[in-house]
Amino acid sequence: RQRLPVQMQFATFNQRADELLITSVQVSGPFPRTLLRVDTRDPQSLAFTVVDLKNTHGELPMPREALWVPPLNQLLLAPDFGTHIYAADIETGRASKWLEAPTMNGKMIWLPALQEIAIALPNRFEMWFIDPKSPQNIRKVPTQPGVRAVAVDEERKLMITASVLTGSLWVQDLDSGKVLKRAGTVMPMIREMAIDSSLGVAVLTTWAAVYKFNYLEGI
Repeated sequence: RQRLPVQMQFATFNQRADELLITSVQVSGPFPRTLLRVDTRDPQSLAFTVVDLKNTHGELPMPREALWVPPLNQLLLAPDFGTHIYAADIETGRASKWLEAPTMNGKMIWLPALQEIAIALPNRFEMWFIDPKSPQNIRKVPTQPGVRAVAVDEERKLMITASVLTGSLWVQDLDSGKVLKRAGTVMPMIREMAIDSSLGVAVLTTWAAVYKFNYLEGI
């Protein structure tokens, strides 16, 4: 257990350096945009470094989502309601616009086997899958409206989405978007989802409960 010097709310892992990257998100008041780099190699000490995140041109919007992307060697930052995703250097904290995208409180996840970034766009009927080395190369897959949480079974090429509007869970073909299974309703306010592909199980959190979903059953 380690007391943090600033208010933090979101973590992603940098496997290259065995460090946890914890980003301040949606904090109220005059808080700076801050990154905490926590060295996890020694669990007893948990040494950390504080980095101020700053836009190379003007003020950096307050992040809502953060994702470490190994091929970029950078931290992607998505504002709550914005027009661009930013890429930040974790050494200097300098960030700049990386991709034009309607960031509306949707999740970003890194898919190591596919070497793609998946981005949920709650205000659209589609998911974006992006090649980090060529960010304009966007593959769009149709899905339900209001998707915030998403997980991908890369081996089976399945996409599991959860919507804050419909409260539904969908299992879809990752290439065509064909809906293979529907379940629900789960409410209120879907937040995070993760899967164990060896069990075929997804775990979903909301403001009120934690759900387990057997996404392979019946497809």
